[in-house]
Amino acid sequence: MMRRCVFLCSVLWLLLWQTDPARAAAAALAWTPQGDLVLFEDHADQRRAPASLVKCMTALLVCDAAANGTLRWEAPVAAPPDVAAVTGARLGLVPGQEVPAQELLAALLIGSANDAAVALAVQVAGSVHAFVTAMNARAAGLGLTGTRFATPHGLPAPNQYTTARDMARLAWALLEHYPYVVNFSAMPSCQVRGVALYNRNDLLHLPGVDGLKTGATAEAGACLILTALRQERRVIVVLLGARDAAARAKEAAALLEQAFAALPQ
Repeated sequence: MMRRCVFLCSVLWLLLWQTDPARAAAAALAWTPQGDLVLFEDHADQRRAPASLVKCMTALLVCDAAANGTLRWEAPVAAPPDVAAVTGARLGLVPGQEVPAQELLAALLIGSANDAAVALAVQVAGSVHAFVTAMNARAAGLGLTGTRFATPHGLPAPNQYTTARDMARLAWALLEHYPYVVNFSAMPSCQVRGVALYNRNDLLHLPGVDGLKTGATAEAGACLILTALRQERRVIVVLLGARDAAARAKEAAALLEQAFAALPQ
């Protein structure tokens, strides 16, 4: 009886949360892959700019390449000639600079380095264009029908969009096949080639939180894929289009706690 009461109260809270005019995010989803259970959704299929959440697909393709042997983690990756032109968050790569693939993956997931994304894309597919084609093919294979990629890093580009539901599915594909990525995404900071990189996920201190990716542009707003594992149960929360990073963190933390509380016992 008590469990049923807690569950009903949690559901009621989620319904009230959905109608709260003070909400920060334009689209949201809380979902557990265990049982494919949607715990909360609001505009979860609305197409929106993804910002750096795109890097989850970049990481998935890079891990695919490592799994099939076309990329070795310890092998040096040479930065392409146009890498210095990449804007936004950067590792500071210069053309021809060689950095092991594993360190570039760390820079991608922890520091959200856009130049690391480009270097990995060219290494895996030969060019950014070919890599983006592979990103969209992988998305189609995962059934991400509301998503189209145009870059490996998520900087604003025409006709690049996603949905909260698709980002949750992408996050689970990455975690299910390559669980080691949380060794990076759960790190608050790291150093790569002497450059200090800081994780922008403000919720890593919460119980069980191990990732996964933040993003923010003027076009996309503040975005987040938040993942947590508690007592062998995984919850994935996605927020798109939040007002700012502080509002994003507050809303995601509240939704995460209520989502775990709403899980069937």
